[in-house]
Amino acid sequence: MAALEKMGVLRAVITQNVDGLHQAAGSRRVIEYHGNMETLVCISCWKRYPTRKRWTPGTVPLCDCAEILKPDVVLFGEPIPWLAQEQAEEEARTCCVLLVIGTSAQVSPACDIPRIAKESGAVVIEINPNRPRSRQP
Repeated sequence: MAALEKMGVLRAVITQNVDGLHQAAGSRRVIEYHGNMETLVCISCWKRYPTRKRWTPGTVPLCDCAEILKPDVVLFGEPIPWLAQEQAEEEARTCCVLLVIGTSAQVSPACDIPRIAKESGAVVIEINPNRPRSRQP
């Protein structure tokens, strides 16, 4: 993906991964749809801290305001960060080709991205060697 971006073929990576591996591989325009583990966020005041500087295994990380810090990732029941969702949907609306790689594309709102691209005239290419079988009635 990073090589395609460097060649000017790929405009952005929209990822549900929270591990930062796209950036480590050299991708520069990465939309982290579910956040990332590099940052902790306060559950009260929303202040952010680098994970490595604020947390050690076996401890509960705390904010300067004394509230608990959580990984800056989307947990079940939490909304997608507004900016990431807006950027992803804009990329879907304006792309010519959308590659969907390694996802079940079953969970909303992430599964809406290919639909938005297709409705906007893009070709959607799915690469998923482990695609789940369709459900039987």
